[in-house]
Amino acid sequence: MTDTIGNLNRDNKKLQNDLNERERQQKQIIEEHELQYKQQIHEHQKNLELSTQEIENLKSDLANLREEK
Repeated sequence: MTDTIGNLNRDNKKLQNDLNERERQQKQIIEEHELQYKQQIHEHQKNLELSTQEIENLKSDLANLREEK
């Protein structure tokens, strides 16, 4: 009987440790994905700003060309 209780306790502890490790790994994966997404968002925002600036420059160039006519 004592062996059975000991085995059950040992099995329970192992399962808890396995679960904790799995949760830790999943949390780490989620954090890595979150960081990647934040970097992608930052890159897209930077590209958007550059595109917006390029559009403004083209508008200015067009206005200057129209004035020269």
